[in-house]
Amino acid sequence: MLVNAKRLPDDSVTETKEQLIERIRNEKYEGLGFPLGYPVFLTSDGRRVRSKSEMMIGDVLENSNVLNQYEKPLDLGRYGKVYPDYTIYDLNRNRIVYWEHFGKMDLPEYAKNAADKLHMYARNGIYPGDRLITTYETMEQPLDTAIVQKLITYHFK
Repeated sequence: MLVNAKRLPDDSVTETKEQLIERIRNEKYEGLGFPLGYPVFLTSDGRRVRSKSEMMIGDVLENSNVLNQYEKPLDLGRYGKVYPDYTIYDLNRNRIVYWEHFGKMDLPEYAKNAADKLHMYARNGIYPGDRLITTYETMEQPLDTAIVQKLITYHFK
């Protein structure tokens, strides 16, 4: 996929919607992986994710029938490779959207890294509110399922 790809792959033109969905669901790719001893969080469809919040986001995406992949690599050219929490295929608008959840925003180093990542996306034409959905939480302000559902409805329904 091109660095600034805004649309679904060109071969989607010759595929039926069902074939495209099946191909994306069966696509093999290498995500980040998990260190030995890392906590196990599984979405309702059996995918391993890094946190309870990512599990919640994945479950709401699946329950909303929004086609997505977890930590699929995205090449940002000279800025390197990132692993968006979710790569989402918006079949209604023929576009790809990314979802990043920043779950430890009360930690200064984590917040700095989050800002750096947001800048990398922006330098590649991927902007929050457009093709990048962002959610945040701190110890005192956890992720709200209702907000996740509203974001999905706003962007994909």
